[in-house]
Amino acid sequence: MKMKDEVGHRYGMLTVIGRAPSINSSARWVCKCDCGNTVIAMGHHLRSGSKKSCGCLQHKNIVGQRFGRLVVLEELPGSRIRCKCDCGNETVVLRPNLRSGNTKSCGCLKKESGYSDLTGQRFGRLTVIRRVENPFDSHAAWLCKCDCGNETVVLSCNLKSGDTRSCGCLRKLPQIKDEMGNRYGKLTVIGPAPPKGKGAWWLCQCDCGNTTVASGGNLRNGNNRSCGCLRREKRKSIDG
Repeated sequence: MKMKDEVGHRYGMLTVIGRAPSINSSARWVCKCDCGNTVIAMGHHLRSGSKKSCGCLQHKNIVGQRFGRLVVLEELPGSRIRCKCDCGNETVVLRPNLRSGNTKSCGCLKKESGYSDLTGQRFGRLTVIRRVENPFDSHAAWLCKCDCGNETVVLSCNLKSGDTRSCGCLRKLPQIKDEMGNRYGKLTVIGPAPPKGKGAWWLCQCDCGNTTVASGGNLRNGNNRSCGCLRREKRKSIDG
C-alpha cells in the first residue's frame, strides 16, 4: 500500500515538516507545533484528529490563541469557550470542536460564498493564517506566515496558481534551489532541514526506508545518493 505523503499538511496546531522512521510499518511524521515545539506523530493519529498539538493544548491556558477565524477570549465552565471572530461577532463554542478544527468561525464562513477556506493550508513557504479584507477587487485575500518568519497578504488566485510561494525572500535568495520532491539516486527530498553549514540542507527519504539530511550541493553533484546503504551494499559485495 502506497504511503500518503503528509509533508506540508496541517492538522490542528501541527504542520508536518518531514518523515520520521516508521514503527511496525506505520508511517511517522515530524511535526512543528504552533507553540514552537516539534513532535513525532503517527500518520493515522494525525488524520483521525487524535493528534492536534504537541500536547500544549492539554496543559496550557488557550486564552488569546487563534483557531481559524476565532480568537479565544475566555474559558467557561463545561468545556465552553468564548471567542471573538474576525468578522466582529462573539460566539461560544465547545473546546473539543475548537481543538479539532470543526469550528473555525462564528458561522460566517458558511454564510460566505465565492471562495474556499484556505486557513491552515500551505503553499510553497507560506502557511495561511486567516482571510483579510480586500478593498481593491472581489478576489479573496489571505494573511500568510512565511517560513522565514515574515507575514504577507496574498490573493487566492496567486496562492493556488503558485505565482506567490513566499513573502519575497525566495527572490532575495536565488542561490537556494527548492529541492522538494526532487530525486537523487535513492534519495527523494521530502522537506527542508536545519542548516549544518553553508547553503540549504534537506531532509531526504531513502528507498531503503531510512531518512537522512544532505546539503543541496551534495545532492546535485552526486556526493549523496543514499542514506549510506549503497556504501554498505558495495562493501558487502566486495567482502563476499
